[in-house]
Amino acid sequence: MKNLKARLMSLLLAAALLLGMLPVSALALEDTTALPVEVEVERTEDGQGGYDAVLENREVLGGGDPLLSEARGFSAPAASDNGGDMYSQLTTRQKACYDALEAITIDRLLSSAQVQHNNMIYYRVLTRVPELTGVSIAGSFSNGKFIPTKAAASIESGIYTDLCAAIVALRYDRPDALWLAHLQYGYKVVQSGSAAAKVTDVIFDFYLEYGGLERDMRADMLERAEEIASAAKNAPDTYSRVKAAHDLLAQGNTYGDPEENLAHTAYSALIQGDAFEPVCDGYAKAFKLVCGFLEIPCTLASSATHMWNNVKMDDGEWYNLDLTWDDDRDDAISYDYFLIGSQTVVGGEAFSKQKDHLEENPYNVYLEEDKGNLLKPVSLLFPGKNKQAYTYQGADYPPLTFPDVKRSAWYYEPVEQAYRLGLFQGNTDGLFQPSKNITRAEFALVTANALGADLSGYGASSFTDVPEGKWFSPAVAWAEEAGIMHGDGNGKFRPNAFITRQEMCVVIYQALEAKKDPESFTFPDDGSIARWAKNAVYQCYALGLVRGDDKGYFSPNGNTLRSEAATVFTKFVELGEPYLPAK
Repeated sequence: MKNLKARLMSLLLAAALLLGMLPVSALALEDTTALPVEVEVERTEDGQGGYDAVLENREVLGGGDPLLSEARGFSAPAASDNGGDMYSQLTTRQKACYDALEAITIDRLLSSAQVQHNNMIYYRVLTRVPELTGVSIAGSFSNGKFIPTKAAASIESGIYTDLCAAIVALRYDRPDALWLAHLQYGYKVVQSGSAAAKVTDVIFDFYLEYGGLERDMRADMLERAEEIASAAKNAPDTYSRVKAAHDLLAQGNTYGDPEENLAHTAYSALIQGDAFEPVCDGYAKAFKLVCGFLEIPCTLASSATHMWNNVKMDDGEWYNLDLTWDDDRDDAISYDYFLIGSQTVVGGEAFSKQKDHLEENPYNVYLEEDKGNLLKPVSLLFPGKNKQAYTYQGADYPPLTFPDVKRSAWYYEPVEQAYRLGLFQGNTDGLFQPSKNITRAEFALVTANALGADLSGYGASSFTDVPEGKWFSPAVAWAEEAGIMHGDGNGKFRPNAFITRQEMCVVIYQALEAKKDPESFTFPDDGSIARWAKNAVYQCYALGLVRGDDKGYFSPNGNTLRSEAATVFTKFVELGEPYLPAK
């Protein structure tokens, strides 16, 4: 059994590593006598990767309350399934900063000028970011220093925020870029008028922890990552390939010394047989690089004390994989933390409730330690995971019909059935958009599809906002003629308006060929149902097409989601005779 005490120490030190990578409010300014006045404004110590902070904070982090309470941790669902990268979550200007930093190669860095900070030599790179170049900041120049006005503080804060967000995102996306571990950042301005300046360049100062060997180290670890991936590719399916990568990395490593800088890099886990062994972030970064060569989506995920991976499997779902905790034995590899869900119980506690697995927005570490109040909040989230562990069925799952309709979603089967029945299609990107409100135009088309209507003879309608030639015009004209959908009384159909739940029921009611005897039942919010919609609502309830929420409320004025409409219409089609007209 490996030294569990050392492992627990590493989990605590991981938080201190993050705390050692915080922006500080001090500004380092260079004197200049050139005209027009040019000044380099630099934030110091964005991302120190060394362990001074680790050693200084060991007592604080090792005792008392955990660094983050459970209330401050969160299980962070992604706003959309974007492949799990941080880049796609950035604003346009933050992406531009990210692109500029990513474009700085190690060769360019090594050939750049050197500057000194706190008796340490940095390589300085000035680069243009079009979205920042020319930004005007009100302020004054004095002795080669630029001092923004209080009114301009928000502009400067926005610059620092975008640069910091870009750095954090790139570090999570590119664990191979060893030279990003310890850098400083800022911007350069040129005087523009008597009381203003314009940004000309962005400044990145890099401290090379390994004296310029980062280029060769990166090449070596990528070569090894590709070798591991090549061996894993021989496995017959995605699950087996992920398991092979998991096992090969576990077999070649043992838990290392958290006070060794290299232990926190992918290099320590990939270059096996040397004196440097990985800790949690070393394992996770190496696994991400191997998955990259396997073309399996994989992210780094982290809490205040630990780092692991999220992996997107062939079923379209994301799962947790903690190689560090699976490799805590000398005699055997564990699979307790292999492709498990957020609610999978390990050791008597659900994964997402375990203190070391409370996901934390990685940018928050910088924000909370920003004593100069120069940073604004930025949300960087990890993918939303399946609640349950991955179920291996002996082969890859068939591809999802819609990438945004996961097998674990309550509406998965209804949406699949609606697609098979030809009721719904995806958008131009192939997405179903289940959480999007369905429009009246879309609802008219789905109703026509459900009833098998022949729309070939339909074109213009009487509605002034439904011109001939639109994709929905034939369906609207058909619905008007059939008396199934009506306008607003002022000659308009409102095709892009959302359809409410009670309006949905009215349309379905009018499409029915026969009715069912209503049940003696009323929704708790019956009083909110419009008089003109009550018969329709309770007829749909009697037919099993609609029901209340978990408290029984119908919410008649709530909009209808596309996932909800798919569920209703699959049930509607299944009614058959005598309720539906013969096709």
